[in-house]
Amino acid sequence: MGLIKGMMKPKISIITVCLNAELEIKDTINSLASQTFKDFEWIVIDGMSKDNTVKYAKQAPIEKKIVVSEKDEGLYDAMNKGIKLANGEFLIFLNAGDYFYDKDTLKDLMESCQHADIIYGETYIVDQKTGKPLGRRRLKAPENLTYRKLLWGMLVSHQSVLIRKEIVEFYDTKYKISADIDWLIRCLKKTRKICNARRYVTCFKTGGLSGKNVIPALIERFKIQVKHFGWIRVILAHLWIMFRFPVQYIIYRRKV
Repeated sequence: MGLIKGMMKPKISIITVCLNAELEIKDTINSLASQTFKDFEWIVIDGMSKDNTVKYAKQAPIEKKIVVSEKDEGLYDAMNKGIKLANGEFLIFLNAGDYFYDKDTLKDLMESCQHADIIYGETYIVDQKTGKPLGRRRLKAPENLTYRKLLWGMLVSHQSVLIRKEIVEFYDTKYKISADIDWLIRCLKKTRKICNARRYVTCFKTGGLSGKNVIPALIERFKIQVKHFGWIRVILAHLWIMFRFPVQYIIYRRKV
């Protein structure tokens, strides 16, 4: 299902990658349907779900949508398919179960930051099993985001980043868990203007791909950082992170 011929291109392309997510995708659909800003398209890349995921996506009360259900070569291959189909000026990934922080999220982002190449904000964490709010993501988004800041880790969640389509890079599918940090670094290197929205953008449920594969994810991320920043800088940064992490984690747990 594509855009109707002659229809104006949307301001934002929202890409949802999913597989057997009939329960999770309802939260995403409700969030999109409630947005006060309507100039967006929804692109669903489904990996041939066996449940009602595709049915719910096709029936969603969203005017502009593209729903594709076919086999893929993994998460990042599916995300690349979404990029190829995107018609919007900006692009954002909002996977099944994730949702915008409130009904005015897109309106606020476009009113304050639409002239930027990259728009970013904070991510609110929700417990996947109980739905309990856990508060802001442990890594706070930096005041001024640059690719060099990602030497210190994935300081922003890619669910809370909008990128102008003309500078968007494809995900490198040789990375199976942490391709998002490589992708964001490459996009940031190309940008001319970055806007901190200074607000929560999305709510993210714990338990994603990297969360279930912590050690392999850290190893892959380390290799990616070495590729972009070199061995010496990465090792020194990780030594500092190891030194400060216990204190930061204790403070974070006390807050939530």
